[in-house]
Amino acid sequence: MAILTISEASRRWRLGRSNLYRAIKSGRLNLSARPDGSRGIDTSELVRVFGEPSERTTANMSGLSGEQVEGQEADDREHLRTLVQDDREQARTFSPGRLLQAQVDQLTAQLEQSQQEKTRLLGMLETEQQARREWKRSYCRHR
Repeated sequence: MAILTISEASRRWRLGRSNLYRAIKSGRLNLSARPDGSRGIDTSELVRVFGEPSERTTANMSGLSGEQVEGQEADDREHLRTLVQDDREQARTFSPGRLLQAQVDQLTAQLEQSQQEKTRLLGMLETEQQARREWKRSYCRHR
């Protein structure tokens, strides 16, 4: 997909640049290298985080009556409130401290599992070596 500058993404998705920078800083949105060497945002990343770009423009609304426009704006404000509330809830749920603790827990579990595997394999090796020693002793005695 295309890699857009932050300004282009802001215009196409009808978002403030500060929202895009905040999403980048929090790690929800990743930057990509553009062919000219500058950094931008891949459209697939924008779709993943913010959904499809808004197709509604002021030209599309020009045929609406004042009441319809006000109703549409009220719906948009309610939608924005919901998005802000979801974003705040997600920020609480995925705080850096919680993510780090989850990573620590996961790595601790992996370490314990690796240590158990090491102990099991060393036990198998010891058993095999003991069997070889016993075989050598019995074989050498009968010669």
